[in-house]
Amino acid sequence: MTHHPKLPDLEGLLDKEGRDEFLSSAVRLGISIQTQVLRGDRSQKEFATQTGKTQTQISRLENAKSGGVSLQTLIEIASALNIGLSVRFVDYETMLDEINDMSDEALQVRTIFQSVEAARLTDFKLIRFDGSPRPPIDNNNHQRVWPSTTDGRKMAVA
Repeated sequence: MTHHPKLPDLEGLLDKEGRDEFLSSAVRLGISIQTQVLRGDRSQKEFATQTGKTQTQISRLENAKSGGVSLQTLIEIASALNIGLSVRFVDYETMLDEINDMSDEALQVRTIFQSVEAARLTDFKLIRFDGSPRPPIDNNNHQRVWPSTTDGRKMAVA
């Protein structure tokens, strides 16, 4: 299922009042749709139990017209589902692009366990928590080897 909210063009967002209304509505709608996709076929009550929230809280998240969703609630849901949460400021072009693809497929999220398994299957180099990449393993001595650039500096491997 694809969710297509009515999108303005960039010039339609030049009016401050209209832009502010769009921003508020788009963020609420995005949270609503993502929550519904994450819940899938489960009832709100089942999803609430899984996430440690009440059915009323899930209902409010899924209702784009209700307000008052807290960042802490979103963090707790992400934690309970073993998924990440990205909250960032973006330009309106990026926002419109993201809203433009609200398909269930685009909104599917893998758990950390699914991501690690996929990384293992594709020989993807996992990144350490501090953001530095893990170097490849030299099969001859089973040690991680940091490749170097031509001037001898360490080179990041991702």
